[in-house]
Amino acid sequence: MTTPRGSALLRALAAVGVLLATLAVAVPEASATGLNNRLVAGVQSEVGCLTTQLCVVGGYNNRGVGDIEAVRDGLPGRVSALAGTEEVSSISCPNPTGCVALGRPSSAVGIDFVTINKAGVVDKADRMSLPSGVSLTRIDCQTLTSCEVAGLQIFTTPATVEVGTWSAGRLVLHRVGVPSRSTDTVIEGLSCFKATCDVVGYFGEGAVDVGLSITITAGTHARLRTVGHDSLYGIACISAVHCYADGYGTHGGLVVTLTNGVASKTVSTRADLFGIACAGTACTGVGEALPPAGSSNAFWGQVLTIAAGAISSTVMVSQSGGYDAVARVANIFCAVGPTRSSGSEVTTN
Repeated sequence: MTTPRGSALLRALAAVGVLLATLAVAVPEASATGLNNRLVAGVQSEVGCLTTQLCVVGGYNNRGVGDIEAVRDGLPGRVSALAGTEEVSSISCPNPTGCVALGRPSSAVGIDFVTINKAGVVDKADRMSLPSGVSLTRIDCQTLTSCEVAGLQIFTTPATVEVGTWSAGRLVLHRVGVPSRSTDTVIEGLSCFKATCDVVGYFGEGAVDVGLSITITAGTHARLRTVGHDSLYGIACISAVHCYADGYGTHGGLVVTLTNGVASKTVSTRADLFGIACAGTACTGVGEALPPAGSSNAFWGQVLTIAAGAISSTVMVSQSGGYDAVARVANIFCAVGPTRSSGSEVTTN
C-alpha cells in the first residue's frame, strides 16, 4: 500500500512522539470553528461529493483492504469493502447519480474501476489490465461511464506520464514525455472541464522539485509545462482555460492560477496544501501547518477559503492532523485526512 499524498510520511514520523498523549483525547463532534469533524476508521485519503448532503471517502481499512465510506450530512455511514484491493487511490463524482473510483488490486496487476451508486454504496468493480510498468492513480469523470485517467509508466527512463480515457468499459492510454533531466516524477492531481484536462505533479531536478502542468485535449493532445520549484498536488479546473492548483514549494504553501496550463498568478500561504475544490471561482483548499506555539501536536489541519486564486481566510483545525483531499458541491465541502492519533477524520462545513 502507498501512503496518502503529501508529507504523510513525515507527518507520521513526527506524530510518534505525541501518539501516546493523544490516543486518550476524544475528538469533539464539532470544533470551535463551526466545522463538523468526525472520526472514520482506517486510512482514508480520497473524497468525492455527489450532493451537498452526500459525499464518499476512500482509502483502506484496518485490514489493509480498499474501502469506500458514505458520509451523509457530515456523518460517516455505510462502508463498502473492496475485496481483492489494497487501496482506493482516487474518486470522481460527476453528478448526483454516483461516482467512479480507482482501486489498486492486491496483486498489483491491473486497475479496478469501481462504480458507486447514488446512495454512496459500491455497485461493482471492473478490473482492467494495464501495460507492464503502468500505474494509474488519478481519475476525473464526465459521466459514470466516461472518465479521464492519469498515472505513470515507471519502466521508462525517466519515468513518463500516462494519460487516457475509460469509456464504455474500454481503456485507451497515451504516453507523455517529461524532460530528460527529470527524476522521480510524481502525478498528484487531475481535473477536467468537458474535453479539456490538466494534470499536475512534480519531478526531481537535482536537489529541488519542479512542478509540472500537462494540458490535455480530447484525451490525446498533451502539452507539458513546468511551474517553478514547486510541488503541485491538487487541481480544480473551472473552464477550458482556467484552473487553480495548490501545493507547496521551498518557501511554504502556494495557490497557483493556471491559464491554459501556464502559471499566471501564485499566492503564498503558511500551510502546505494538498487538495483544492471549486464551485466557479470560489474554492476550498486544504492541507497542514505547524500548530501555534505551545501545542504538542505535530500538525494541525488547515482549511482555506480561496476566491479567484486569492486566499481570503484560513481556519486552523486542531482536531485534524492535516488534510489530504477535499471535494465540494456548491458552498458545501468535505475534507479528509489523518487524525492527530490513529484513524482518519472527515471535516465538513
